[in-house]
Amino acid sequence: LAQAKPLATLSGYPDGVEAYLYETQADGANSQVVIMWNNEKACQVKIPRGGVYDVIGREISEGKTELSLGQSPIYIVVRDTDLRTQLPHVPWARTKGVLKRQKENPCPVVMNYSLPDSSKDMVRTSVMLYSGQTKVLPVEVYNFSSKPVSGEINIQLSDGLVFLDKSMYKIKVDLEPLGLKTLMIPVHCKEKVNLSTFRKRPMAFTGNFGEAGMSYMKFNVMVIPSSNHPIRPLAMIEGYKSPDKWEDQIGPFSQLYKKLQGDWMTFRYIFGAPKDTVIDLAWAGPKLHLSDSARPSRSTQGMSFKLKGLNWETQHGQDFKFAVIVSQAGNGRFMSYFPTPPSEILESAEGATVLVSLPNMARPAFDKKRHQAHFTDTLDITKINGVSIVIWSKPYREVSVAVKDLQWVNFK
Repeated sequence: LAQAKPLATLSGYPDGVEAYLYETQADGANSQVVIMWNNEKACQVKIPRGGVYDVIGREISEGKTELSLGQSPIYIVVRDTDLRTQLPHVPWARTKGVLKRQKENPCPVVMNYSLPDSSKDMVRTSVMLYSGQTKVLPVEVYNFSSKPVSGEINIQLSDGLVFLDKSMYKIKVDLEPLGLKTLMIPVHCKEKVNLSTFRKRPMAFTGNFGEAGMSYMKFNVMVIPSSNHPIRPLAMIEGYKSPDKWEDQIGPFSQLYKKLQGDWMTFRYIFGAPKDTVIDLAWAGPKLHLSDSARPSRSTQGMSFKLKGLNWETQHGQDFKFAVIVSQAGNGRFMSYFPTPPSEILESAEGATVLVSLPNMARPAFDKKRHQAHFTDTLDITKINGVSIVIWSKPYREVSVAVKDLQWVNFK
């Protein structure tokens, strides 16, 4: 944003998306820069063709015309084109409040967090945390000025999230010129947290660096019920013990075998497909079609079942992921993604108890791309007509899993 001059506020984007156009001297050349971010859930947006960078200058893509926009700002650098002739906009003269803010000196301190994909929710791009779990979040603090900077970062947590170490709510930071410091933030989710309705659980960071100014960052935490979260069973889901009730859904060149063994419905996957483009793995997701009598009532809050791996010794670690998807009549699919299968899958003959909070389920990005114009992002629990247990593994491997006690539940 060297020598940046505001030109316009861009319009025509979904609710929550903010986009601003500047004239700059990026890398010493006449350029226009679009800054965009999303105050709501991440969504697909069309962008002008150019170089796309994140908030600390890392290149995201070159030449893309559409991407998923979240709360972290992106910067699109365009040369030799006046975007005002191509994009709907409001001239800057009518956005006096924003213009006033731009006259203030920007803070040279930038906060950023990055987690491996296994810690992020692939639906909402939120940090994932099991109830009762403590997770250490690495937060990077950059000083982009040529002077040392000192200050204090205050952290605010939503209901259900706490710091077991009370000193973490206020952290003093000293930064060298052009320096970087990584803070390890151990956030804990209470064992008893309300899962009956979906709430964003944001973590908000406010940095006060004196004369250097104020710096801000916020991201959301997605809480997943742990296996020992107290529940009240409502009804077994009819048909889950019948192999013919499960529709084969599997990638190309792969095979799926289904069999009832005692109380366990077993699935044997032989993956031969190329890597899945969503999370870089092969996939299969047998779907249980629900009769009208098997559907949940409006007051149902969740789903519970036992899951165990039958040949896990050959599928350890990141070779195995799973999710639960429910289908809603006339409104597509909604998903809960589990980045790390519970250890009980490995350690117990009875497997792990898996709990799914129905209000927390969200439409996956790949479903949005296919049906964006037709479906809503609200799950009507009474219209759930199918349940899929989706498995991902590396291609050309075999995985066998078993499921039992598939039931509707409420959370205590």
